[in-house]
Amino acid sequence: MSAISQDNEFPLWDIMNVGSNLEILCSVTSKTRIRPSRPNQFGVADRLRMLQTDLENLELSQSEGILKTNVDELLRRIEDDNRPHYLGSDAKCIRQIARLVKKSLIEEGNQRKTFVTLRDRESRIENLLSDPVLFFGIPP
Repeated sequence: MSAISQDNEFPLWDIMNVGSNLEILCSVTSKTRIRPSRPNQFGVADRLRMLQTDLENLELSQSEGILKTNVDELLRRIEDDNRPHYLGSDAKCIRQIARLVKKSLIEEGNQRKTFVTLRDRESRIENLLSDPVLFFGIPP
């Protein structure tokens, strides 16, 4: 039986994506465009939604809760069709929300045990976790 529970495994990409979106949201300015200027880019609202989805998927409920309580009204404001193309005064609000989520993630993340292995070493790590005595060849 495997010592690694499939329910507790999350792709490294999802974790990195949270960090990337947070860093971008922490650095928006009043002159940041709301909608992307090129077709295959993400806008501010896209990044907020991706962050919310990733926090939910990674089961980071405290951080997700902080984002969720602050983001709905903000999304309505920045997605208004009559709005200028730039964030303006909403940039400060987005930075504050991102900092709150970041602080919460640090606290929440400290409660989780995490390790990353290369794919070619996955089975060896799993053997070590499931039966360390056998893995090191220690006689019973």
